[in-house]
Amino acid sequence: MRIRLSIAVLIQLLLLLSIIAYKQDIIATGQRILLVTRMFDPRDLLKGEYVRLSYDISALKTDKFGVKDTFKARDTIYVTLSKNADGTFSPVTFGKTEPKGTTFIRGTVISAYTNYTGTTTVKEDSGLTREFDYYWQPYQKEGRYVFCVNKEGRLMFHFPVSNEKWRTCEGGLDKVYGTVEKTIRHEDMQINAEFGIEKFFVEEGKGRTVQYAISGQGVVAVIYLSKDGRGVLKNLIVNGKELG
Repeated sequence: MRIRLSIAVLIQLLLLLSIIAYKQDIIATGQRILLVTRMFDPRDLLKGEYVRLSYDISALKTDKFGVKDTFKARDTIYVTLSKNADGTFSPVTFGKTEPKGTTFIRGTVISAYTNYTGTTTVKEDSGLTREFDYYWQPYQKEGRYVFCVNKEGRLMFHFPVSNEKWRTCEGGLDKVYGTVEKTIRHEDMQINAEFGIEKFFVEEGKGRTVQYAISGQGVVAVIYLSKDGRGVLKNLIVNGKELG
């Protein structure tokens, strides 16, 4: 029993040492980049303070970067980075294929969902044409509708005129009768991803300093990248100075 326990502990120790050696090799041979941190989540852990960070690359939108790929949870994602005038790096595009000849970081998609937006042009029975920021579902048919509009002129919902016997525009909404002339639909995918650079340990008592600095956008992460884009978070720069 003791022998089995000793072997299990030894295996875990060897695994831990191999991970440390792997990360140290990336730090020794990899490309050094700086990323501005965006959020802070401190957790007390033993005698240190565990800090969870996020970056501009943590939440990406396909529309903003002109990306056509679709993603799902657990997909590998590659974010191409560009160096700014202040020395930090920012995302310029992302995709499922590893980039060539450029700086990039590799991560894993945690979640992905689609935001639906669009505009709907309505021709009222009076002849007036109005455009609303409203997503017209693809399955919805053409025809005459009752459009329920609030005081600010925003289209809240609609229903066919044939349903007016049992539906109405409640809550002080105005009724507008008309037909849909044109619809423009837009789908934008939000990608939430992690890159193995979200966790960092700071000395006890320094967590609040980091928190205040991030609130003022004064914290930069020092990251090293392997050739295949795997990142290692080495340190934090707080108000111009590295911790430690």
